[in-house]
Amino acid sequence: MFFSLAGFKFSDTFGLSLVKAAIQGKAGENSSIISGRSAWVKVTTDPPQKVLVDGDLVRETPIEIQCLPQALKLFAPSPD
Repeated sequence: MFFSLAGFKFSDTFGLSLVKAAIQGKAGENSSIISGRSAWVKVTTDPPQKVLVDGDLVRETPIEIQCLPQALKLFAPSPD
């Protein structure tokens, strides 16, 4: 089981380059965007940064995130 990851390399021109790439339809080619898939990831920053999950502050970096198989149960109405 894997989850998708997306990260950003921030710089003074980060916002401008991201907007430009999005307008041109080339956000996936922007060198400021890092993406991949993993079952586990550790995020470290200097200085420590706040970590938000669904808009809630959960802690500061460093943080380790792991994908747990069958840990999420979903309920949905039948398609009839």
